[in-house]
Amino acid sequence: MKYEIEKRLLDMIPYKPIEGKFKVRLDANESFFSLPKNILNEFVHSLEEIDFNRYPDPYSKEICEKFAKSHNIDVDSVIAGNGSDELINLIIQVFIKDGDKVLTLAPDFSMYRFYSELRRASVVSINNPCDKPIDIDAFVGSIIEENPKIVVFSNPCNPTGQVITRERIITLLRRCPKVLFVIDEAYMDFSDESVINIIKDYSNAIVLRTMSKAYAVASIRLGFAVSNKDLIRTLKKVKAPYNVNSVTQKLGSILLSRFEENKKRVEKIIEMRECLFNGLKKYMGEMKVYPSGGNFVFISSDRAKEIYEGLLDDGIAIRFFNNNTLRITAGNEEEQSALFSSLDKILGK
Repeated sequence: MKYEIEKRLLDMIPYKPIEGKFKVRLDANESFFSLPKNILNEFVHSLEEIDFNRYPDPYSKEICEKFAKSHNIDVDSVIAGNGSDELINLIIQVFIKDGDKVLTLAPDFSMYRFYSELRRASVVSINNPCDKPIDIDAFVGSIIEENPKIVVFSNPCNPTGQVITRERIITLLRRCPKVLFVIDEAYMDFSDESVINIIKDYSNAIVLRTMSKAYAVASIRLGFAVSNKDLIRTLKKVKAPYNVNSVTQKLGSILLSRFEENKKRVEKIIEMRECLFNGLKKYMGEMKVYPSGGNFVFISSDRAKEIYEGLLDDGIAIRFFNNNTLRITAGNEEEQSALFSSLDKILGK
């Protein structure tokens, strides 16, 4: 006799990041900045303060306090996670029962569907064209029709860069008070429509944030969920006991102490995003380029696969989607120069 794994698990398609060595990585929306030397030096010295034989602070109090202070919110409204991915999964595990519906937008971050289906939820995707603002009335109508337990989406959207305004988010929360909204603001550091400061006033919403993008520390896996105290208290009850390790907590604390300093690096990333957007307009005959509120630019092209493979041959990694679309992370000047030189060659410019 052999133990049989459920067919639904065997059939699940895992998230597959690009692997390998590339001279330019513009595929994963990482920051092109390295950590400043003063921060690295402080971090190295701080390691002496860690009792490596002891478990970390189970509630990550120091980093939650510093995150709350930097965003002018109540610390009781914050929980830290091992990346926002852990928090997405936790929220779905906690607030969904077998057979409940989860509603997402399409296109959007694939892990919303993955974690929902893992929980045996039924996933409904609403098409959201990336070339015009979202139709809130139609969105609300779909929510009423489908009656989901959770609605989850990224804002700005990954991969399109589309931004839903703060006003429209508030409209959703007010018109659908019995639905839990999970608003993933992983890229909101590069935009200005966050609802993080008012989310405590709503019983039906959770905002997610990450330090992977704007803070240039994707390697340490640190994210936060912000909500009203009742929802945060519930999440704290059921999370893993020591979910954020001591090293991550230490570096996160140092970075959050320099919140204002980091804004300058964010401004540079936004500048390079606009340079990327404007540079890609040169190829408008071969592709359509969409404005973005993230640290990346989304394009559609009948030659998308050719572009993707041609760039890989030149040692440049970007993200390819199967529907003739591409997402390109904003790089530094040298990286974007290499990108445009390669595109010139591929597209015959």
